[in-house]
Amino acid sequence: MEHPFVVFRSLRDLTQDNLAEKLGVTRHYYLRLEQGLYHEIPERILTQLSDEFGTTKAELSAAYREFQKEQRYSFKAANESFKSVLKNYAGLAHPLVYYRSEMLLTRMGLCKGLCLHYDGVTQYEANKQRGVPLDLKLACSDIYWDYTYLETAVAEWRQSGRADRSTKKTA
Repeated sequence: MEHPFVVFRSLRDLTQDNLAEKLGVTRHYYLRLEQGLYHEIPERILTQLSDEFGTTKAELSAAYREFQKEQRYSFKAANESFKSVLKNYAGLAHPLVYYRSEMLLTRMGLCKGLCLHYDGVTQYEANKQRGVPLDLKLACSDIYWDYTYLETAVAEWRQSGRADRSTKKTA
């Protein structure tokens, strides 16, 4: 599925740069919107986009959410769940890093596939965020994946001391 913002933007002959400038954001920020990487679109941006595209905020939000769901279902179809990959995990790398390596995913590939913002995943994988990022929990909920296998693998990784050895190894 093509992102609805791409369709609206194309119909108005606007580039990402043009639209980002009109919105008062960077092209990078706008690109991430078109990739569906924000859980919610800020109200100001949503209002400006609805004005620019000639549609309602509700229609834009619904289309954005539908795009995210379709992306996530495509990801689910192409990748194994946390349960099957992390079932007996005992390595040194953060379990989410291990999962990505087993699925041959970059961090951005995981984020694009599940429509997650990169920062939360980066912090989690660096062991700087204790719990599973909220966006990842919501993405798992959308595709009926049980994230508790990831949560359990991370807790066991930390409790076993492997997280400390992993941190020392990379420092």
